[in-house]
Amino acid sequence: MMETVEMLDKCKEKLGVSSDYALAKELDIRQARLTSYRKGREHPDVYVCFRIAEILGESPSSIIAQVEAKNAKNENKALYFKRFFSMAVLWISLVLVLPGFTGSYGTAYAAGNTLETPAVIDFTPHYAKYAKDG
Repeated sequence: MMETVEMLDKCKEKLGVSSDYALAKELDIRQARLTSYRKGREHPDVYVCFRIAEILGESPSSIIAQVEAKNAKNENKALYFKRFFSMAVLWISLVLVLPGFTGSYGTAYAAGNTLETPAVIDFTPHYAKYAKDG
């Protein structure tokens, strides 16, 4: 999990800006508010979390969960957001990995088939087949 300061620094890097003034302008906030984020006096609201997510190319819910996990006053709330972030990372990882298991990976060697004539398994969901017909 990233700290808010790390997120802000990564945003500056992605945007190619060197000043907090320029970053604040990109996030559509005042520089004083950005300074408060850096000093830990305030934490980003939902709008700023969405802007950070957009800049970093991450899920807004992941950014919100990280911010809330770090800033929750109640330990149960902090734990909830930490779990949520962990699950979000897991789902994002699966979404990135699973598309690789199609096409040639859908090949099975059934009884009677050789390496030259493999049996192909169709991983297309059944509802997709019906949608094509209609």
